[in-house]
Amino acid sequence: MHGSHWAGEDVAGWWLSEKLDGWRCVWTGAEFLSRHGEPFQVPAWFKAGMPRQLLDGELWAGPGTTHDQVNSAVRSGNWRALTFRPFDVPVPGLRIEEALDILASLAVPNHVDPVGYDQVTSTAAAIATMVRTCAAGGEGVMLRKPGSRYWGLCRSIKLLKLTPRAFDLARRLPAAGAITRALGGAYRHLYPSLGTG
Repeated sequence: MHGSHWAGEDVAGWWLSEKLDGWRCVWTGAEFLSRHGEPFQVPAWFKAGMPRQLLDGELWAGPGTTHDQVNSAVRSGNWRALTFRPFDVPVPGLRIEEALDILASLAVPNHVDPVGYDQVTSTAAAIATMVRTCAAGGEGVMLRKPGSRYWGLCRSIKLLKLTPRAFDLARRLPAAGAITRALGGAYRHLYPSLGTG
């Protein structure tokens, strides 16, 4: 399941999580696979203690890092520099709330850290969280519509990517909401150094 770019939608009540800049990775219950289905050459200790539950997530090198650091760690075999951050349970038809319950119940080793979710009260709150996340070195946030179901290799409008670039594009749209337009000036005033990724 892949996200679409946020384009000014009202996301009050949606589930928000940090957008991680790493490598997409699926844990099958026995091995780690890339987004293209290719197995990673993972050391035995990295798989030890993993649950048998199917998980969709990200290999991540930590705050302020990018997929380039993940690439370097994987290619050099430096798996101790990485964590696995599961954020979904890729079972067709499974609702997001059911997936969150499963993630919360998992017993996992120390190098596995399920992504946290919060239900945002308003679109303004989602934008403010994105700004804070990016100011701290992050890439942006993801937003998932409550009650939405998991569907495989599709790009969904019920899973949205809110980044500085998406925000800048959305607030220029003729149909952009008043909140999005109003926040645009404050956003650039407070965080002029943020990029457009």
